[in-house]
Amino acid sequence: AGDVLWVWPGHAGFQLSLNEGALFGMGQGGVWFFAACSVAAAIAIPTWLFAMGGARDRAITVVLGCILGGVLGNLHDRLGLHGLQWSDWDAARAGERVYAVRDFVLLAWRWSPQWDERVVWPNFNVADSLLVVGAMALMLLSLRSGERRQHSPSAGTPHGTPQNPAE
Repeated sequence: AGDVLWVWPGHAGFQLSLNEGALFGMGQGGVWFFAACSVAAAIAIPTWLFAMGGARDRAITVVLGCILGGVLGNLHDRLGLHGLQWSDWDAARAGERVYAVRDFVLLAWRWSPQWDERVVWPNFNVADSLLVVGAMALMLLSLRSGERRQHSPSAGTPHGTPQNPAE
């Protein structure tokens, strides 16, 4: 990780770090696995939107657009399309292309003013934010969709009329 440029001193800033794993640095070294997953998602999301009719729902369209934007942003970095080389970060790999996601947002805080130790969140990027917010919104939409199905008139029987056990 490089030097920190604080925007809000001690709380929010920019610091470049290269992540060869997934969210929060999990799965380090799995660049090609995550790239393959990204390609699969980049195919599946437009399929869901356009071939399966997801685009008829505005909320689903926005949420899947956020997720797809995050997927494509991180895929761009994983494929090394940014053109960076390791010479600046890792002398042992000098001259090799960087196949890693560039994380640069740094957040830090103290739980209490009495504590000396700061909590520093793992560096992340805009694509990560789009992925996380999109995934959470997709979960909320699926819960909302499930509630709608439970309360709809057709939830009782295939014909929409509740069954009467007395008949």
